[in-house]
Amino acid sequence: MIKDAGGSLYKGQTSAQLVQQWQSQPNTPEIVYLDQSLTDAELGALYRACDVFVSPYRGEGFSLPTLEALACGLPVIVTGGGATDDFCDEEISWRIASEPRVIGSTLYGLELPDDATVLEPNGEHLTALMQQAAREPETVFEKGLRGALKIGTNWTWTHTTHQVLTRLDALCGTSLAQIPLQYPALDEDAIRRSLSEKRL
Repeated sequence: MIKDAGGSLYKGQTSAQLVQQWQSQPNTPEIVYLDQSLTDAELGALYRACDVFVSPYRGEGFSLPTLEALACGLPVIVTGGGATDDFCDEEISWRIASEPRVIGSTLYGLELPDDATVLEPNGEHLTALMQQAAREPETVFEKGLRGALKIGTNWTWTHTTHQVLTRLDALCGTSLAQIPLQYPALDEDAIRRSLSEKRL
């Protein structure tokens, strides 16, 4: 399953032609290619229909899709050394080995103060991690469960609001962060049952 971003900021920068080339090769496994915009409900259903979320990015500011996938119970395979290191550890993800690659000192015609770099994920390591995930469904399940619990506990809007208020308090001398915020309790058994039903 390949979800491209054809209808957004990256319009016209899709991988459609490359995917079509793969699809036309006789020994290629079936590839479902999507590039249309999806509603929140459709996006959630797409995440839940998959086993693992794979994002071998070269550059990422945060990667909200990775966080969304984890919240839906998917373990993730992401580029190591990038933005997702903030919330992807070995308990819930696999990190692809990567190396920085210089892409020049201009970007969109603008001069940069120094050479810009991207992370180049190692293709062989990515392949090995995907094969490992395919061989180890129990590991996939456990990483997915731990990911849903971790994200549901530490990366909620309530949690984020508390962090923002704490920083505002430090800057402004206020006490906004002392206002009680309700953290919903996560039911680990319910999450485990939901993920188990998906596997059947």
